[in-house]
Amino acid sequence: MEGAPRQGLGSFFRALMEFVDERGLREQVRAGVSAATRATIDDPPRVLSFIPSTAIDDIESVLQKLVGDEGLRRGPHPVRRRGHTRGHVLRGTLLFAYELSGTVGEVGMPQVVESTPAGVTVRYDVRWH
Repeated sequence: MEGAPRQGLGSFFRALMEFVDERGLREQVRAGVSAATRATIDDPPRVLSFIPSTAIDDIESVLQKLVGDEGLRRGPHPVRRRGHTRGHVLRGTLLFAYELSGTVGEVGMPQVVESTPAGVTVRYDVRWH
């Protein structure tokens, strides 16, 4: 993960690309991102794998230019650069992990603990039975 400011889950990358595809922006996004990010778009990561955040950041930067802040907040999969929406995607991933493992559990809504230009820290109430 060298050179990446953080890591991202494959499920978030896939949700981000679903957002791109729902808006018919795949080719415009591909044209604006690096070769490494295009390779990740062509061969998406596994849902539960961790990837360097550089591809996610690259795509979000291009989306920002294409649709602006308001456009990123619309739709079933809102995306906000470094916003707490990533917390909602992570919540979904945690719920999916319960489902895969056959565990019955609950994951509360993300609570923002800290928000800085470098990122957002969220906390969840997590329970399993």
